This record gives sequence, structure tokens and C-alpha cells, in this order.
Amino acid sequence: NLLDMRDILDLANFVRLGQIDMDEYIDPKTKKSRGDGKNSAAIYNAYCLHCHNADGRGVGDSMSLGELARSDPWKALHNIMNGHPKETMPPLRVIGKQVIMDMLAYVQSLGK
Repeated sequence: NLLDMRDILDLANFVRLGQIDMDEYIDPKTKKSRGDGKNSAAIYNAYCLHCHNADGRGVGDSMSLGELARSDPWKALHNIMNGHPKETMPPLRVIGKQVIMDMLAYVQSLGK
């Protein structure tokens, strides 16, 4: 299967502009976000609640967002920042680094 032109442009933009130092967002030793999730419920409710529900488990999800964000925060961060190609989850990197770190910290608290 060949990539269509939109996919090629998205891939080129990601390689050129989309890679980040994840250690700025996540403490590699504790796997915890460097953000503050205490005031991020409103952000989660605005961007995530519609698909992922209040507990972080959307319909058909094999694990909750909280479980994923605690076990593999790098994957969770990648998904938050870049969305899911050909799915409804949009890339959220435009909301800013601190907001993303805070949202990741909030998501890590779900399902405890």
C-alpha cells in the first residue's frame, strides 16, 4: 500500500518539525508528567471527554487512558500531541507545552 499525498506531507512535517525531547514533558525515572493535573479537568472535558468519557475509558478501549498514561506515558504523550491518523482524535500540540503536560498529569490520575 502506497501513502497518499496527504500522508506523505504529514510524515514529512512530523519528521521535520514534530519530534520533541520527551524528557521535558515526562520524568524518565518516575514516568510522571512534569505538569500539574490539579486544574486540568476543564481541559480534559473540553478536548477528551466526548470520546474518552469521564473515567478515561472510551467505547471499545482495551485500557483506560489513565492505565496507558501511567504504563507508557511516552505513547500517551505522542497520541495527545499527534492524534491518530485516519481517526477522529486530532493532534493537540497547538494547545501548548504546559497545557499538554498538565493534561497528561490529569490523565495519569484517571482510574486510580
